[in-house]
Amino acid sequence: MEIQKLSETALLTLRARAVASNWNPYFVDDKAKDWVEQLYDNKTKVQAKTPIESVVRAQMIDEVVEEILKNSSGETILVNLGCGFCTLYHRLKNKPKLTIEIDVPEVLEIKKILQPESDQILYISADLKVFDLKNLPPDNGQKVIFVLEGLLHYFDYKEVQKILLDLSLKYSHCDIIFDAYSARSISTLKMLFSKKQAASFLKWGMRNIKDFDFLDYTQMHSQGSILKRASSYFNGFKRLIMSMLGSLNAYNVFHFSFQNRTIPLKKRRGWAGFLSSIATSESTEKVVVEPLLNNFSAPHIQNLIQTQFDDENRHYLAFRDFNFNFFNYSKRHQTITDKVIYEKAFPLIARLGEKYPFLLIIVLNFYENFSIQIYRELKRLAKVDGLSELETLILDVEKDEWRHLAGLKTLSLDLKERNYKVKKTELFFAHLICFILRIDVSVHPLAIFNSRLKRNLRGIEFPLKTMKEASRTANTRCNEFIKDFVR
Repeated sequence: MEIQKLSETALLTLRARAVASNWNPYFVDDKAKDWVEQLYDNKTKVQAKTPIESVVRAQMIDEVVEEILKNSSGETILVNLGCGFCTLYHRLKNKPKLTIEIDVPEVLEIKKILQPESDQILYISADLKVFDLKNLPPDNGQKVIFVLEGLLHYFDYKEVQKILLDLSLKYSHCDIIFDAYSARSISTLKMLFSKKQAASFLKWGMRNIKDFDFLDYTQMHSQGSILKRASSYFNGFKRLIMSMLGSLNAYNVFHFSFQNRTIPLKKRRGWAGFLSSIATSESTEKVVVEPLLNNFSAPHIQNLIQTQFDDENRHYLAFRDFNFNFFNYSKRHQTITDKVIYEKAFPLIARLGEKYPFLLIIVLNFYENFSIQIYRELKRLAKVDGLSELETLILDVEKDEWRHLAGLKTLSLDLKERNYKVKKTELFFAHLICFILRIDVSVHPLAIFNSRLKRNLRGIEFPLKTMKEASRTANTRCNEFIKDFVR
């Protein structure tokens, strides 16, 4: 095959993956090894020293694409722009229905020999600067994944803007995955490798995340630093340097999701963020419900508690899955509230509840009363935004919450029948817990730890006044519950 006319970069990453497959147990690319054997005769020495960064980059992109495909239902199309001799399709365990590979004619002429077109793989010859997106399949509601590996740094910022914006607007449900150097890294590479032809083509480097403000994305993830992960393959001084560069975000992989853009961007992000908070709360309630199983022996009470535990788990999964399927949102980072209240305070309350079950009933009483009022307003907002599936989900959860409140009364009656006495210490903790729970859902101007929650509420136009009233009412009903029990 005539490979002399191809640029060095078109073959370098292929050789890197082929060589790495011989020693890296975490990255196997048999197709790259096969293609290298076909492209180079036995007399040609394939370089042994290869850029591990390109192998790590491919590995990180593989992980993102696999995750999307694993969680996608229905048809999925993978579009690989500037594909070169990329073997992404062959490395995937979960295969897309169709893979479209786009590159210049001289590359695809050879690639068609290595891998002929089929029902699963389609090639399009094009210069990306003038590529017409009309050549891609129409938007029929399918999920489309765009991969731009090792590509965007060869364009200037205006060209990068145009490429990303055009791709994001082509389909209503799409993901764009690409790697990006920092602006400082591009300057350094140009200086260090000024004599090499490849370095002279480097143009765009990312200044900061605001470089992407022009995109109307649903969610953005930085998949992490390529250099930081690559540092694990080195020892000594080079490992230290690579790790330091990785900490400076010199070279990262990014994943942008674009979903259901009939709802304005600000509102989509608000819905995704607030539903994530609800899912977290529902999962936390499981932690509180479980210890109750050890405090009640009557079969009908045990069944009631187990049902509530199962309900809370189902609610968590339902909100989480809706958030991912509709807004393509999955929680990646913990908030201050998560770390302080949900990871520290609630497990402590759960341990106290093993000895003082009344405390657990107070926690659940607060959340059930609070949730019922919040869900009433959420149903209205979901209807306004045309989120009928979410409206139905909230209605189902709301019915469960009413049933849970009735169940909590049954639990308290059982404790009374057993002559359970609330001690002064327990009473103190009960009121302290109510105070902590009010802080957890506070939208007061001084509640800076809940700034993200307040931003999400404003995003979906949820009245902060309603949030405050729900917290106040839940606290009042908890106090009434306590007074009624100790009377």
